Amino acid sequence: MNEQNIELSRKETQAIDAQIIESLVQTQKFFEQRFIGQNTNNEFFKNIIKKLKIFDDHNLLTDLLEILDKNFRIEGADKGEGEVVAYVEELLLLINNKMSLLKNSEKFFDEQEEKEVIKNWTEKAAMLELRCFVSCDFLSFILRKSREIQM
Repeated sequence: MNEQNIELSRKETQAIDAQIIESLVQTQKFFEQRFIGQNTNNEFFKNIIKKLKIFDDHNLLTDLLEILDKNFRIEGADKGEGEVVAYVEELLLLINNKMSLLKNSEKFFDEQEEKEVIKNWTEKAAMLELRCFVSCDFLSFILRKSREIQM
């Protein structure tokens, strides 16, 4: 029975991995379409990426950071880009928060604050029409995956 549970868990993990990877692919496509031709030299964003790489103990997190780093380094806050940068920064803080739990280091949000941030995050996604995040339920995959790593 125990071996069956392990096998089921493995299959569930693979299914979640596949969904996260699909979400990452859609996210990458979104960034390529949204910011095509944009200047890709934003030190602020690069610094967030560097900071989060401290928690790099999982390939999917690395993939996410690389996609964001490659496709989402933009300059200027005109045409709404500043809002999107702030939105992505919030996403990265949430991921950082989850990864810090895995490393038993300081976290940014307690449970109630995290729920509030997730609620705001989802509303902003809809408001900014970042459909790749809303339709893929991107954040919940990341959070579920990090809980799974934690176990």
